[in-house]
Amino acid sequence: MREVITLLHSRLKSNFSVGELLRLHPPRSGSRWWVIGVPIMTVVCFISFVVPNAQAQSRTMAPPLMYLSSCEIDLNGDSESDVVLLVDTSRGRELIVLLHSAEGYAARVLSTGKEHSILTCNYGATVTETKSGQGKGRVFKTSGTYVELTQPESSSIAFFWTKEGFKEVWTSD
Repeated sequence: MREVITLLHSRLKSNFSVGELLRLHPPRSGSRWWVIGVPIMTVVCFISFVVPNAQAQSRTMAPPLMYLSSCEIDLNGDSESDVVLLVDTSRGRELIVLLHSAEGYAARVLSTGKEHSILTCNYGATVTETKSGQGKGRVFKTSGTYVELTQPESSSIAFFWTKEGFKEVWTSD
């Protein structure tokens, strides 16, 4: 048993092989292995998945992607549902659209870095530009749907599909 504990201690900081433990103490029916070894093997297997190994600790890890909001809506008028995701990444908050195609999905990043934004997916034939700032109050036709990023008590931007691709229109300022 001392050999097993020594091996566990040395292997928790590197790649772990269950086979190594079995070679040291092969299971025998009716032996103490089943009483002591099986619970130890269960704990070791759990720890080997939870505790990062030494190689992973030496690498620089990027922060995880954080899901914030999403919707499924046909943005380009092809009668196929597209997927819209609002996520926090290492680059800031991103609005990503996955346009459905015959081959799968094509990803497009529509917006990056607009912190504290809220995603809404809307049905509507038109989007009206704000008259504030550089806006002229123009009315744009959509394919029947659009997505909007809103910063509470601040501004909002609508994104909709045109023949040339996505268009960005400030709807409030």
